[in-house]
Amino acid sequence: MSDVEKMDGSQKMMLWHMSEDYTVYRGANGFTSSLYFTIESLIAFDGRHYERYGKFNEKERVQIIRAFTNWALEQEDDA
Repeated sequence: MSDVEKMDGSQKMMLWHMSEDYTVYRGANGFTSSLYFTIESLIAFDGRHYERYGKFNEKERVQIIRAFTNWALEQEDDA
């Protein structure tokens, strides 16, 4: 079972939002800084940037970050 398949609906929506943010950052920045900006927006201020999707504990955040990072790496492979 993939990381995304293990997620509930709110986590998947947050992952989608993160991928949208990443796409915007990636249009103007390199891969590493775009990845960092997106992940930092999840971590900074205790996740308030994505709070509309729910309060996620640290374990859930790590799962979301892992799924997001895998997605971002796949995007780079396709480019």
